[in-house]
Amino acid sequence: MSDFGAESLDNIESEKRNQQFMRQYVAMQRRLCGFVVSSVPNWTDIDDIMQEIVVVLWSKYDTFVPGTDFAAWSLKIARLQIMAYRQKKGMRQFKSETLEAIQDTAIEDMGKDDFRRDALRGCLGKLKEKEHKILQMRYEIGGSIKSVANEIGISVHTLYKLLGRLHAQLFECINRTIAQEEEV
Repeated sequence: MSDFGAESLDNIESEKRNQQFMRQYVAMQRRLCGFVVSSVPNWTDIDDIMQEIVVVLWSKYDTFVPGTDFAAWSLKIARLQIMAYRQKKGMRQFKSETLEAIQDTAIEDMGKDDFRRDALRGCLGKLKEKEHKILQMRYEIGGSIKSVANEIGISVHTLYKLLGRLHAQLFECINRTIAQEEEV
């Protein structure tokens, strides 16, 4: 194989790895930010720490073993970055156990969010087509209450009542779904 062919394969593998990192990072970004927010008092510093976390995650990504828990790995790096930040600022350090407890809670909450999201999808599928369309117009398309009411030919007041009923119906369905799953 020519050098060009080997270089081409390396570029393809590198690009796959880059894409894999980005998918995993984007999926974790909000949770990482929540973890940092729970540990750092000021928004400017939070932004700086999040940037530093991304740099470290990317620079150490070659040490990440595909198929293992990216969430746990990235939260561990975030914890170390928070500890370094607090030390640099001369702030009182959290005990390692405290940060680990925050980290464990963040990991535990991830599964709950995913399960609630799945339950919501299932519950949305149980709605009548017209109800689903109204929710899409309001939330997916981002229509204002007034524009959605005008489009479907009802008053703003009636639409508010309808949305309230749909929200309550979805809330109950989600809670039922979760309760049924916990029983299993």
